[in-house]
Amino acid sequence: MAAPVYEGNDSTTTITTEYEAVLEQSKIYNQQRSARGIDPLVEFEKGFTKRAALSEAELKGMGYSKEEITALKEYLKGNISFEAAATRASADLTATLTNSKHTTTRYTCKYSWSWDKTPIGLGEDAFALAMSGIDSKSKAFETKKMSSSASVSFHYTDGTFYKTETPSTSTSGNSVKCTFDSYKMNSLGDRWVWAKSGYITLSIAPAVSNSTTFECARAYGEYAHSTTSSGTIDISVTVDAAGSITVSFTHSKGNTKRTLWGYKQIIFYNDGTSHEES
Repeated sequence: MAAPVYEGNDSTTTITTEYEAVLEQSKIYNQQRSARGIDPLVEFEKGFTKRAALSEAELKGMGYSKEEITALKEYLKGNISFEAAATRASADLTATLTNSKHTTTRYTCKYSWSWDKTPIGLGEDAFALAMSGIDSKSKAFETKKMSSSASVSFHYTDGTFYKTETPSTSTSGNSVKCTFDSYKMNSLGDRWVWAKSGYITLSIAPAVSNSTTFECARAYGEYAHSTTSSGTIDISVTVDAAGSITVSFTHSKGNTKRTLWGYKQIIFYNDGTSHEES
């Protein structure tokens, strides 16, 4: 497989706005004739209105800027529309997919995410990183996990750091899948904390040593954010014979109860170049 010419890209970053993601999920919900539950946009607007009613000190602790707080308060007073306020004051999720090691026998990637402020939807969230090895003939081959790690960093709603925890994690030869409560009580049961950031690392090698070598590797990272406080998320990962990766997040209360964030799929080559796929 010939490597395209890309300048030294060993990582790539994307930013997703919570309101934009909910709009997309609402569109899908309204296209489904048998859609269950409540329109995600309706749920989001209710949560957004409750958020706007918090004190300025609370909002500042959650990460809102002075301008964003003003937008929330103007919306609450009826001076600007929900759309205008949500566009100006919604949480952003930044996701990054990085390749730190690329050799003929070992590939290591990291998928990380971080919120700039406390999002509206707070329930069980999930994220996953999957990889597939591709040889010099553009054929996928079986890999094994050499190492992996996962972490989620929690903060209090006043903005101070609480602690870092390991999420509920399952692994396979080519993927790591994590779920966690994005909003919960601390260990003392006296204060609320929320998940501000997290990451997965995964290192893979050929399943059979000396059988084949990496020409490149495909990596796929994605985050699923609940728009409801109830229900759980299941994650499935499949890799086909061509090395294409499919990740599916399913919410126990119906597929409309979660939005997908930070989708990244990239082919990383041995020469240090990369190609981001749509």
